[in-house]
Amino acid sequence: MTVVDVRITGIGGQGILTMAKILGSALVREGKYATLIQNFDTFISGGESTADMRISDYPIEYPVFEKADITVFMAKKTYPRYIRKVKDGGIVVLNSDVIDEEPIGNFQVVKVPASSIARRLGNVRASNMVMLGALVSKLSLVNPEIVKELIKEKFGQKAELNLKAFEEGMKIGRMI
Repeated sequence: MTVVDVRITGIGGQGILTMAKILGSALVREGKYATLIQNFDTFISGGESTADMRISDYPIEYPVFEKADITVFMAKKTYPRYIRKVKDGGIVVLNSDVIDEEPIGNFQVVKVPASSIARRLGNVRASNMVMLGALVSKLSLVNPEIVKELIKEKFGQKAELNLKAFEEGMKIGRMI
């Protein structure tokens, strides 16, 4: 890995920034470098939320990018803006429960029914952990055990559901 640009998009309340912070922290624990730029509307819930992360094996001099190697879509609202900002040959990971459009472009598409999996587990709000599991499993960005440790640290007594969601996402990622 030289440099990988990851963009995670959705709406406020979906845990976009939580997902990005867990991923970034796991990468740093593995000895990689990661930067995170958070963008969100001033709404508490419902406004756009985006996390841009640059990952590298070496110190990162400039964290800003226009097009991402990997873009994660959690909500339909952000799809039109960011689908055009995926690099040629990149990867699109989308919550297929909320985005029914078929992405067109020179990139790989990974469809994850994150909302329905999280709902089946007991709380649709865990869909971000389903997506994180699929992302980690499919792309081998980071050791999943480190991610699990961070989920436990972040959620404490509420970690069980999030760990189950992460595991279900990992299963999906391995099947795709």
